[in-house]
Amino acid sequence: MILENINKEILGYNSQDLSKHSNKLIFACCDMCGNVRLLQKNGYSRICFDCTRTLKQHKVYTIYPNLPYIEPELLLSLYLGNNYTIREIAGMFNVSSTFIRHRLEYFNSLIKTKSSYSNHIILSTELLEIIEGELLGDGCLLNHKLSGTYHHGSKYNEYISWISKTLSNFGINQSGKNCAVKVKCNNNIFNMYHYTSRRYVELKNLHHRWYLKEFKYCPYCEIIFHSKTVNMDNWKNKRKCPICNNHDMKRKIVPCDLKITPLMLRQWYIGDGSLARNKKSFSLTLASMSFLKSHVRHLIRELEMLGFKCHHNKRNTISISVYSIIDFFSYIGTCPKEIRNIYGYKWISDKEFDIIKFRISRLDKINSTYRNKDWLIEQYITNNKSILEISREFNLCSNTIREWLKKLNIVKSKINNINIMVGDDK
Repeated sequence: MILENINKEILGYNSQDLSKHSNKLIFACCDMCGNVRLLQKNGYSRICFDCTRTLKQHKVYTIYPNLPYIEPELLLSLYLGNNYTIREIAGMFNVSSTFIRHRLEYFNSLIKTKSSYSNHIILSTELLEIIEGELLGDGCLLNHKLSGTYHHGSKYNEYISWISKTLSNFGINQSGKNCAVKVKCNNNIFNMYHYTSRRYVELKNLHHRWYLKEFKYCPYCEIIFHSKTVNMDNWKNKRKCPICNNHDMKRKIVPCDLKITPLMLRQWYIGDGSLARNKKSFSLTLASMSFLKSHVRHLIRELEMLGFKCHHNKRNTISISVYSIIDFFSYIGTCPKEIRNIYGYKWISDKEFDIIKFRISRLDKINSTYRNKDWLIEQYITNNKSILEISREFNLCSNTIREWLKKLNIVKSKINNINIMVGDDK
């Protein structure tokens, strides 16, 4: 009945009148008498002239006279019977997906429920390790009403393409193409490439595991705020911490039951790891500045359970000892071939492997010498050498010798120009 009234209303206007309304005609239907009236753009009336009832609360229908007409039965058979998506049907008739969605809303009351056309994947163990390894670094999850998406940003387009190809092998398809955005950092302008996956229901459950729902925190102040408090209008910058007003508020956390695996650690190192090569030694660092210090300590405990020697830095990062660098790379494996040309520099070469071994053997000899109590007593008490002179022999910091003197309880005091050692004989 409504369609017949709409067709009669269209026939009541000539082609010149219809051209004034561009390519879209909007009709309002009165639920009392069934009258259909065209809503004009300028000075239109929303009152039914037959029953003098307002049309504000009534259903509005949109007609596209310049677009092809699709029979409702054909549209329903494609959408419900053959289970085609809205995008696929729009490609068949060479129209936009919005046009097909409006047709389905206006001509059919039995639309698919949202859960029926949501995307689903199987979160295998390998896929979960890859995603969680990237979440420890630069990856993030975006939350939606019924699903979630994975987002990643990098300055290398090759790495974004590798992530897209790797995730597609597990069933996570990319939404659109790689997006490039110009970013300015330290007076340098470079392109930042972004990847966004399609929406999946299982990624929403993973989002609840890695993100706080109603709270935000500052990783440097170690203070957690409620989201309603953070969004108050009296704060100028809602993204910054209200205490220090310098650092961004975060939601990402480290799950308390997270167990580090070789694949997870490799992805974390690729995204937020660094290997500094100095003349004296090598230093390996894992960036974790955006997490709470308690969560970083949890990651350190997990790494120590794997046998790595590491410690917590003042910058809220994790440093791997030189003694564990070789074990670290043997644990995570080699760099993937597809990204070896951009991230291969983070792995040590065969020559550097021999240098680290020689460095470790040399450190063992040095440590066994200056950590010996009898040797320190001979140099510090008997030979009357200063801490600075002892540290220069081994090319060490003077604080290192001072700490071991305290540990071994060796004290030098001068009374009438006589050196006396005070301490235990243990």
